[in-house]
Amino acid sequence: MVQPIPRPLGDLAGPRPVQPSTAQGAAAQKGAAAPPAGASSAFARQVQQRLAPAPALKWSRHAHQRLAGSGRTLAPHEEAAIAAAVDRVAHKGGRDSLVLFGDLALVVNVPSRTVITAADDVRLQDGVFTQIDSAVIVPPALQDQPWRAGPLARKLPVPPNDGRGTTS
Repeated sequence: MVQPIPRPLGDLAGPRPVQPSTAQGAAAQKGAAAPPAGASSAFARQVQQRLAPAPALKWSRHAHQRLAGSGRTLAPHEEAAIAAAVDRVAHKGGRDSLVLFGDLALVVNVPSRTVITAADDVRLQDGVFTQIDSAVIVPPALQDQPWRAGPLARKLPVPPNDGRGTTS
């Protein structure tokens, strides 16, 4: 059993801080490797990457051609709503996801945030999508209202009350 070392009464100010130079010196004497230079900066980079906002969506050439061929363009708030849907799928662990956005269906590779293909209502007639592991539907309220397509777009809006106790 290890006995504690008695301290003199004059040393009641509390515990003394550990001196890092003595610990490093002891490790160097034993031949142990010191922590690599820049280890703290690597940690800081990891923290910054985790806290940074998710990058915008990338569009494959095929998806871009499909979208242009349908005559459909996306406004910035619509792309933001799709990106928010991809964020939700990423949080749930999806890898290749079908994103239903109004009359568009987008197949998105979630880890790379790349839209692989796009199908409009004409191409949706077949209704078969393969090699996906998840699906997300962008609510209509987020499709039409640019102020709702940000990080706070997680909650669906409450329908207005028509005054008769029912919602429309």
